[in-house]
Amino acid sequence: MEISQVNLQLPQYRVEVMGDLHGAMLRRVLALVMLVAWVTAAPFSGASPSPAFVLCLATMGLGLLGFWILAYSYWLAATTLLVGLTGLGLWATWLYPSAPLPLFFHLTVAIAVFTLGPAVGFVSAAVMSALLLYAMDVHPANLSVTAAWIGILLCWLSFLLTWQGTKPMRTLTLWSWHSHLQARQRAAQLEEVQAKLQQTLKSLDAAYQELAKTNRKLAVSKAIVEEARQAKAEFVANVSHELRTPINMITGFTEMILRAPRTYARNGLPPALLADLDVVFRNAQHLSELINDILDLSQLDVGRMGLVREWARMPEIAEAAAASIRPLAEAKGLSLRVDMEPDLPAAFMDATRVRQILLNLLSNAVRFTEVGHVILRVSRHRDQIVVSVCDTGPGVAPHDIAKLFEPFRQVDGSARRRMGGTGLGLHISRRFARLHGGDLTVESEVGRGTTFHLSLPIDNDLDLSPVGHSTAPDALLLARKSAPYIVVEPQPLLERLLRRYLDHTEVLAVPSIQEAMALSRSQPIQGIVLRTTHQRESLSLLQEAKKMVCDAPLIVCAMPGSLEAYSQERGLAGYLLKPLERTQLMAILARFPHARTLLLVDDDRDFRHLFSRMLKTADREYILWQAMGAEEALAILKERQPDLLFLDVLLPHLDGPWLLDHIRAQPELRDLPVFFITAQDASGSPLVASLLEITHRGGLSADELMRCIQAVGQAFTGAIPPVERATEVEDTNAMAELPGQVLPVVVPG
Repeated sequence: MEISQVNLQLPQYRVEVMGDLHGAMLRRVLALVMLVAWVTAAPFSGASPSPAFVLCLATMGLGLLGFWILAYSYWLAATTLLVGLTGLGLWATWLYPSAPLPLFFHLTVAIAVFTLGPAVGFVSAAVMSALLLYAMDVHPANLSVTAAWIGILLCWLSFLLTWQGTKPMRTLTLWSWHSHLQARQRAAQLEEVQAKLQQTLKSLDAAYQELAKTNRKLAVSKAIVEEARQAKAEFVANVSHELRTPINMITGFTEMILRAPRTYARNGLPPALLADLDVVFRNAQHLSELINDILDLSQLDVGRMGLVREWARMPEIAEAAAASIRPLAEAKGLSLRVDMEPDLPAAFMDATRVRQILLNLLSNAVRFTEVGHVILRVSRHRDQIVVSVCDTGPGVAPHDIAKLFEPFRQVDGSARRRMGGTGLGLHISRRFARLHGGDLTVESEVGRGTTFHLSLPIDNDLDLSPVGHSTAPDALLLARKSAPYIVVEPQPLLERLLRRYLDHTEVLAVPSIQEAMALSRSQPIQGIVLRTTHQRESLSLLQEAKKMVCDAPLIVCAMPGSLEAYSQERGLAGYLLKPLERTQLMAILARFPHARTLLLVDDDRDFRHLFSRMLKTADREYILWQAMGAEEALAILKERQPDLLFLDVLLPHLDGPWLLDHIRAQPELRDLPVFFITAQDASGSPLVASLLEITHRGGLSADELMRCIQAVGQAFTGAIPPVERATEVEDTNAMAELPGQVLPVVVPG
């Protein structure tokens, strides 16, 4: 940066700072002049003062005068000093003409350059030169020509040397003070930043206090929400009994009529009646499945809606949905047509949710269409299956289309009173569609009708070649490339969990290990999962499975269901879940081939009637005693002892657990097999697996062992970094096969 730029940028700085510098320098010059005058005056001091002594005193007075004036004006003090030195020099030359005093006039020029700058120094040199020329011309006797010119030369040399000598010093001074000013500016900026930082720290402290207060409020809110969640779960569990009871009656009796119609009429029932009952049975099963989903979601608080995916065909789901809605359409005089594109592939979907979507779309179309038809089309568009529901209803205006998918909203408020509905169907249907990775869209024109499009993705791993219309498992297996899991368990608990929470993975359930092994030899699988109810069974089951040849890994899981755990704790022989299925009852009776007399304790007359009807369809005859409550059951047990006891959990006055404790207290009834009948989890406990064992034919390699350990660690912590592939192992033989073939994971608790 040039000095001129500094001067232009910092004018006020130059005036103040350079004034301070000049003032300090002038003080030193004045002090030096007074010191020289005092030293010079010492030899001339005496009884009578000489002119030289007076001249020295005058010089000292000039210095004092300069100090006094400097307190008010630097420039006036410097000018006074220069004028005074010039006058004293001329006076001394006049007093002592023979002395070479003109040779010292250059000192005044040097002082002028130092104190007032080069311009004043130049003027001072010019004035001194003029005075010397004038003295030489007026008093040639007192000042020779040689002395005058030497004095003039010294003045100009002094000017030049002082000017050039002080220039670097002035430059250095300006740069030094400019750096000082920048430092001060930066210091001021830092002070400002520090002030802002202090303000920020105060704000952060206030925010921290507010955050702490918010956290406390959140903790209270969380406790309230948790209490509400528990209350909701308890409500769902309690109301499930009331929901399952009528559903149990509907599905049970309709199934009995459909399976054994000749038990009601010797010549059978009319085909039209059987067809209507089949529609009732399918819809009741659908409702029962929805209730099961609600119960699963209340017990498994996982934070998301799971989908029970399975390989299914959209044409079959669409036909079943249309069959359920067709009576409603025919009652209104509407035509319901189903158009299917041929050779559609199987898709991996939640058939229950998709059927629910189609039922909602079809029922809406029929309800809002007065004249015309409803068409259900199923086609394939690229990698998606598209289901379209078209109607000739009144249509929807463009500005009202967005309202269709809002919860509790209907385009026409009067339609709710005329047509019914809550306004939730389309909202829930779109959510189900998007959970599948698809969407539900709508096109409509007022006066011409509405078309809803349900698009569901087809898995990219599928072999999309047509496999015909067979619904057999073998045919569906040909339509996929991903290998499934095979589940063997006493009750369908783990199977439902895997279907719901293992997306894009097929789960096949078989009743025995032998069938699982046979299925594994006929197709590739990911593994066989064996579930036991307690740890004692897991080891024996694993030993039995290891005797069979299987290349897939075996996973043994000791996880009693909540009811199974409760049954083990109370010493029950098992339990029956409502809605009661005939296969479930027959499986229990098959465990006790010598049992002939049964005691059923249930306050629901319809359920007792259904239970009796199911017994009549068994392969052998049974004697059934019935009781409506605990007191009546105790009276029967005092007179005669049954082979099996079926006991409802929720009884009036004295419930099932009380009666069970009373029976176990009697020695003669202690070994009586007792089965609980319930529509809910009697213990309310969560699903807990206490043991997990993994084995593989030929053992686990080091790489497989590391991956198993990694998976277990991630399951418990969720923060373990990926394990790199084991490429270097100290024991080279360990890479081929580890001595242990089983990786047990025991979960405390």
